Amino acid sequence: MWLALSALWVYIGTASARRDSMPPTQLVLARAVVGECGWTLPDCEAGVWHTLQRRWQEVSTRRVGRGQRAYSLRFMFLAYCSIFKGPHVGRAKWIRTLPDHTGIPRGWPQSARWDRHEPHWHRVYLRAGLFLRAKVTDPCDGKPVHTGGRMDRARMNPSKWREVDCGNTGDGIHRQFFWEPNTIIDN
Repeated sequence: MWLALSALWVYIGTASARRDSMPPTQLVLARAVVGECGWTLPDCEAGVWHTLQRRWQEVSTRRVGRGQRAYSLRFMFLAYCSIFKGPHVGRAKWIRTLPDHTGIPRGWPQSARWDRHEPHWHRVYLRAGLFLRAKVTDPCDGKPVHTGGRMDRARMNPSKWREVDCGNTGDGIHRQFFWEPNTIIDN
């Protein structure tokens, strides 16, 4: 019995330590949009947050209906955004280590000056907090349930999905796209 209680105590302590080491939701949301949108596209940021929030609500409702636990919004972003997948190297390394306080992210490229990017990061981070308090408007009018980049756009079947305009969601290098189901009404 003591062995079982000891094992349970170690498990609870390990699970608690893992939970404490998880970044807070605001930090995950801010890191996700830097990975998906870059530093300076507020429409893209808001579009990604609102779209993944809708997706999270849809998936969680389905899971609860099947008697399963709902996902957290943080988990949905970690599972859905490509920046959190794959090895912890290159661009993914510094985005995954963007701080919630002052400091240079681990893996930040030596060729780039952090002091030029830090104000953009703080704006994104603070805006993620505003989003969590429902203070950021949805530039997509509540329509899309899917978002992705150029690779995703190439795979989207136009008979099933329709692109939604969410404002300025791209710069010269990257662009984020948004889709809603393409429901064709037969007359």
